[in-house]
Amino acid sequence: MNMIFLRKLLSIIIVILAGYSLLNSYFALTPILMFLIGLLMTVMGIEEFRRKRKALGVIMVGVSVLSFYVSIESFLLK
Repeated sequence: MNMIFLRKLLSIIIVILAGYSLLNSYFALTPILMFLIGLLMTVMGIEEFRRKRKALGVIMVGVSVLSFYVSIESFLLK
């Protein structure tokens, strides 16, 4: 699957879920949103590694690991 398509698909899903969550004050979707943001940051980090921008790729992968940790922790606390 093309990385650009995957990045755009994840972005659209995140915006739709975040908008729904904010408009309806339904914040139970936050762990799912954090997991999806982690996936998006991983995809973006891989794209940066392919463009030979290793510093930015490392930062994005680091942020994705943090996002995965937060989402898994919030899944376990509920």
